[in-house]
Amino acid sequence: MLLWLKIGGLAGVRQVAPGQFSWAAFAAAIIAGAIVMIVAQLLWASIASWFLGAEQEVAACDLRLVWGVAGFPQVVSLLLLLPLDLSIAGPASYTTTRLGDSLALTWAAVSIALAVALGAWSLFLFVSGLRAATGSGHRPTLAAVTLGAIACVAVVVAAFSAALIALARVIE
Repeated sequence: MLLWLKIGGLAGVRQVAPGQFSWAAFAAAIIAGAIVMIVAQLLWASIASWFLGAEQEVAACDLRLVWGVAGFPQVVSLLLLLPLDLSIAGPASYTTTRLGDSLALTWAAVSIALAVALGAWSLFLFVSGLRAATGSGHRPTLAAVTLGAIACVAVVVAAFSAALIALARVIE
């Protein structure tokens, strides 16, 4: 979620001016990201366990463990990069304003590169964990299950977004 908040602003997908930055919304985005991933993990483990059941016995709890271990680098991101982002560049690193300070701009680039590297590490751990849990190196199966994980995240994000939009309309 933190990587999305940084890259979404750079790519122009989201617009947040410095005056619009809210600590409550920032915290809610982090919590929402955690909730979305937990729900996606549960959904994926059930589906993947069923899918892999045709080939071998793989328990859903083993698959949840694979996802959980693969998510460990994201904890590093949360505990290390977030405090550094906020102390070096401030909340502006999560808005769409141009960072004026060269140190803040340099750190933002390094932070994004580190977050992408942590994401790649997570993906490597995920695929390696799948290989270990299933005892299979069958690439099409591993690719299908990995794409299924991405699809589950997309489905949960879409459902979560639709629920938030519906809730916002009810509140108005």
